[in-house]
Amino acid sequence: MLSIGTDAQINCAPFRFSKGILQIGEVSCGGTCVINGQVVLVLWTFLAFQLKHLLCDFVFQTKFQVINKGFYGHVGGILHAGCHAIFTLPVLLILTRSLPVIAIIIVCEFALHYHIDWFKARTERLRNWVNTDNIYWIAFGVDQFLHQVTYIVIVALLLHLG
Repeated sequence: MLSIGTDAQINCAPFRFSKGILQIGEVSCGGTCVINGQVVLVLWTFLAFQLKHLLCDFVFQTKFQVINKGFYGHVGGILHAGCHAIFTLPVLLILTRSLPVIAIIIVCEFALHYHIDWFKARTERLRNWVNTDNIYWIAFGVDQFLHQVTYIVIVALLLHLG
């Protein structure tokens, strides 16, 4: 587990980091909001997962990948899930340096992302759902929700393995 040393000091208003605790400005009740260093790392990890997801699903994903994700084993879906797997590596490095753990999580992330997207795209194709159909957006939301749950499970697993 990567941790912040207890002797580290950061003083940058409104943040103050001292003895493993991040203090964030004054809150309305007049007290100081105190966040443990491990909580800060978890929050950074979730933020990194969000950035990774944004990039892989909405910036780097090509039309070729979108069109072909619903065909099992097609290179389009494999490339898309592979992008997610590759960009998961720097996110995992926030919480662990264990190469076996990283390898297992990346393989699982690839498999889960691939199958979640394949199932959604296949269902959309077979049922002829398009972006003007309400059910299309429900499926899109469920797809995104399942990806977010995957990230929560990954972080929880890393914290458990600590």
